[in-house]
Amino acid sequence: MSTIDSPGIRYAISTKNGFDSPALHRALIYVGVVEKDQAFEWLEKGFEERNLSQITVNSVYDPLRSDPRFADLLRRMNLQP
Repeated sequence: MSTIDSPGIRYAISTKNGFDSPALHRALIYVGVVEKDQAFEWLEKGFEERNLSQITVNSVYDPLRSDPRFADLLRRMNLQP
């Protein structure tokens, strides 16, 4: 069983009361289990929703900062990497 298949992670990602977790919340889960590709997939969804204000200041995203996709995302948000 991979880390992402663990019951705790599945529960955290699952919907509750018919509402999906925000994209940013899901990205955080994938950062936490070192699934960078999945984290960036959800960050892209957050970008489309215009809901990424925390990524520039929250240290939980530090593992992604060295990835070129993170710098690209910041540029598209009109921020300097």
